[in-house]
Amino acid sequence: MNKVATMQQVLRLQTRVKDKGKLNIEMPQLIPGEDVEVLIIFPSSAAGESPSVMDVLEQASGQRIFKTVDEVDRYLQDERSSWDR
Repeated sequence: MNKVATMQQVLRLQTRVKDKGKLNIEMPQLIPGEDVEVLIIFPSSAAGESPSVMDVLEQASGQRIFKTVDEVDRYLQDERSSWDR
């Protein structure tokens, strides 16, 4: 079976959520009875911003062994040196 690639038409709009989470979309381009796909993209403030990696580490139980990159580098260098002994 041969498939023919077609261009998809995308229409972007913004709307306000109504009572009980309802959305109302009226567009003359829409054909009654035709299936469409609807994507809902929340503004970053509504979805909640993800914490940074450092925030997650700060909240982790226990303490971090290293406070700086230099401390990590020093530790790794010491470890590598111990392999040669």
